[in-house]
Amino acid sequence: MKLIFKIILKIFKIIFLFILAAMALGGIFTVLLAGIRGTQAVIFLLYALIVALTAFLYLFIDFKLKSSVIFLAVLSVYLWMLDGIPAVKYAFDLDMCYDDGICAENIEINYTGYGKILITRENCIRYGWIWDEEKRFCNIR
Repeated sequence: MKLIFKIILKIFKIIFLFILAAMALGGIFTVLLAGIRGTQAVIFLLYALIVALTAFLYLFIDFKLKSSVIFLAVLSVYLWMLDGIPAVKYAFDLDMCYDDGICAENIEINYTGYGKILITRENCIRYGWIWDEEKRFCNIR
């Protein structure tokens, strides 16, 4: 019974670390493809690379509890960076706008057939899209 528990725990660890590494690499690609430049983007890219490499390293090496707590702290900072750094948040908002058609306020888009448009409440209503006042976004689909 103890062996089965260890195997199941190992499988969950592998799945979690693969998802985490994919998430970190996805963050890197999102910022790079959005064309965001500057110190904030570089700091995020380096930190995301460290998180991805650490996740891959955790797959092959068993660490003690102390290093696992440190890794969770590093992961927490990474998750904060997704929303806490303005340049990174802009890159993710832009990506969500391109993917889902849900555009945050003050995102500039250029794929609607109307030319470059800054997403504001007025522009959203002018072009017949749906504006959500509570969340401050425009649904352009």
